[in-house]
Amino acid sequence: MFLHTRKLLVGLLIGLLIVTLTGCGEPSGVKTGAESDSAKSEAQSKPEENTKKVAVNKEFSVNGLKITIGEVQVEKERILVGMTIKNETSDKLTFYPDQGSAVVGSMQLDANMFMTEGDVSGDIHPGVEKSGVVVFTTPEGKTLTPEEVTSIALHLGDVFNEKSFEAKPFDTTLSLE
Repeated sequence: MFLHTRKLLVGLLIGLLIVTLTGCGEPSGVKTGAESDSAKSEAQSKPEENTKKVAVNKEFSVNGLKITIGEVQVEKERILVGMTIKNETSDKLTFYPDQGSAVVGSMQLDANMFMTEGDVSGDIHPGVEKSGVVVFTTPEGKTLTPEEVTSIALHLGDVFNEKSFEAKPFDTTLSLE
């Protein structure tokens, strides 16, 4: 009995440590397209060396959900996509972009929901706006050359309307030139 309790306690402590460390670090500074982004400092918006940051500022409408892509930042081992979403219907919508993927050339980068900044997933009630940065990581052992990435294809999953049971996919290709 003592051994079982000890294993459970160790498991809980490790889980708590992982959750705590996941939240560590500074925000990326990638703009989401929300109006409050303009208040961010210039120092935070300067990309690091070997990083490509592109202001996209494109709006899409998928099944009543307005999706604004603010900035895209390409790094050696990840791509960060800043976005704001707004439910423009009178129905509850569901969307999980932090479970989607990005494709660069022949490489697929999957979203890492634990690295996502802000809140852009789940149920979005009528009139609600959410903003955040979705992080897509390269497969193990692979890297990107940021300055050579000229476009990315985003496959962010379906926007589901709970009332009509209609689902429409959000797939788009963004130019980064």
